[in-house]
Amino acid sequence: MLLTSAASCNKSVLESEYAAPELENLVGNSIMSTNNISVDWNNWTNGVNYNVAMAIADFGDIHNFTHAEQARTLISLNRLRVTLLKNAYGASGGVITNSEIDNLEAYEMNYKIKFHADFDFATGGRLGFGFQIGDGAAGVANGEGGTFRLAWDKDANGDVYFKPYIYYADQPGTSGDDFGVRYPASGSIGGSVWYNVKMVFKANTKLDRNGRAELYINGVQVLNAPIRWTKDHAKRKVNQLLFSNYRAGAGSESTRNANIWFDDFTLTGTTPAYTPTWCDSVYTVSRHYDAISETYYHLTEINHEDNNGDVIRLMHGHAAKVAGETGTEFARRMDCCLAFNASMGKSNLPPNVREPVGIQIIDGNIVQPLISRRYTLGIKDENELLAYLPWETATNILNDGANDALTAFIPLIENHQPVSQAVLDSVGNSSVKHPRQVIAQYDNGNILFLSCGGRGYDGEGMTANDLVRILSALDVRFAFNLDGGGSVTTVVNGQRITPLIDGHGTAERPRPNWLYIPYNHGD
Repeated sequence: MLLTSAASCNKSVLESEYAAPELENLVGNSIMSTNNISVDWNNWTNGVNYNVAMAIADFGDIHNFTHAEQARTLISLNRLRVTLLKNAYGASGGVITNSEIDNLEAYEMNYKIKFHADFDFATGGRLGFGFQIGDGAAGVANGEGGTFRLAWDKDANGDVYFKPYIYYADQPGTSGDDFGVRYPASGSIGGSVWYNVKMVFKANTKLDRNGRAELYINGVQVLNAPIRWTKDHAKRKVNQLLFSNYRAGAGSESTRNANIWFDDFTLTGTTPAYTPTWCDSVYTVSRHYDAISETYYHLTEINHEDNNGDVIRLMHGHAAKVAGETGTEFARRMDCCLAFNASMGKSNLPPNVREPVGIQIIDGNIVQPLISRRYTLGIKDENELLAYLPWETATNILNDGANDALTAFIPLIENHQPVSQAVLDSVGNSSVKHPRQVIAQYDNGNILFLSCGGRGYDGEGMTANDLVRILSALDVRFAFNLDGGGSVTTVVNGQRITPLIDGHGTAERPRPNWLYIPYNHGD
């Protein structure tokens, strides 16, 4: 894990930096289960520098604990002492280490902290123990990481206070978020006083904001907030214990060395409880195998209304990049409960340029009016789905009440009846097995997506007649074949459920436009 304390930079301290260089070979060698840790530093000799071997014995693992940082840590009065060096900020004047701990969805951490009587708080810094989630602060931009740490700061009145310092997926800026809270609410912290710190972490699931960040100082609740730490379900857990003690940024330096003590550290892994979220309640997903086509497929059914009686609106959106976005990228950016590939892309475009074909209408605005020989899917109020004939204009479609529309392949079923074979044959590959994406609708307004594999990934693929056969048996009122092939993408609450096909099953294909259900977080 991560620990350091700084002793004064006298000759004896500097010599200890080189006393046991072989200890660095122990870095990263975990020797214990790390979901429950208790350390009080009473088992070490006072006056010795805290080194890698000692840290491993206490915490089971440690990384990036340099000789210089070991020289700034000391066992003092049966506690761990860290020295922040004068005229320095960041890692060069403090201790920044980390250790591997068990990947868990929830942890509670407690420890005590005390500043020296004449500690110069200057303008602020980071201190104490914290958590790394997923890829840490470096993963925030992609929704794949975060951190939960403690900091101190100084207000315009000169009062010094503790605050949370948190990196997470929805943070409003590029620096850590303090959520506008502090301890104490007024007045100042000071030296020669023990402060009891309690931090509680709970991971969020999928794209839900059902995680938790809690901070208590001396039993006072400073923060208790729902949070979405990451947008990647696989990276939502804590995986490292952080130990960060340093003055933050140029101008935060002090003219004298300053000591901080730590004591009575405990870390406890817990099992969190989760209640269903809005997204979890509005869809069902099932996986099936069709023996005739020898292909697996998913059925994603979306309720017409949520539990509050509000219509769950199906929306249409375009990629934010000229090269298109993958389903994972689009779902994270647009905060999608569900996302599905939509139109085919234009051919003969420059490399890394993707544009949808035909007519594109988004939320009542004609984004692209191109008349096409293909059919266009229209979405009216209450999510009513219908197909418009080839060569229809965007203006006529909009005037007919379809506030969202996109050109794709062909209708398969209208008014519970399969379309004619001539309509199916109007697309050359309809009789060939391929991965397919189909949108359908029941009489009760529920929307159904059929997403099938193909080309050796989850099976052979399906023809248009296979789709008609399966969907007719489900008694859907309407069905429309969207784009298929390697484009088939269904993202359910942040997780792709359809197989990758491009790059021999390794690459997710960017697309120019998407159909999606936006998340309703209730806030």
